[in-house]
Amino acid sequence: IDEKPKVERKVADVEKAKPNIGSIDPEGYNKLYTRSLLLKWDGIYHYGKPWNGKKYIYDINGILTRIEVYKNGLYIGNGVIDEE
Repeated sequence: IDEKPKVERKVADVEKAKPNIGSIDPEGYNKLYTRSLLLKWDGIYHYGKPWNGKKYIYDINGILTRIEVYKNGLYIGNGVIDEE
């Protein structure tokens, strides 16, 4: 008897996903957040891709570890982490 194993599907928590709901402006300023409400991207999109701005990188505990700076769609270096 060949029974397929049951696969449990995970459903996203709508309350946590609120910052990610909606669409981005493919030709303009966007501020994107993770599900845990951490800032992920702050800057301009061009042709639907990150163009000029900052990408915020966090460790597994949600601590900001670095800020990547992009200009004309290219990574140009790391930004300074303020005490904000």
